[in-house]
Amino acid sequence: MRTAYLNQLIVDLNQQTGATFLIVTHDVVTARTVPDNIGMLYHGHLAMFGPSEMLLSSQGPLAKSLVWCG
Repeated sequence: MRTAYLNQLIVDLNQQTGATFLIVTHDVVTARTVPDNIGMLYHGHLAMFGPSEMLLSSQGPLAKSLVWCG
């Protein structure tokens, strides 16, 4: 319940202020619902970055292993 509330708060604040937020999470639901862009770290390096729709629908093995594990 708290996560859903915080996710909505971030979305609302972004819409109201136009501010940029950096969210670091392992929560797949948050990654699917909140950001406009996603960066995926793998072994300490930025392995993928782009619009959330692109990464969440990617058929690449890295994206599938990180996104669809949840």
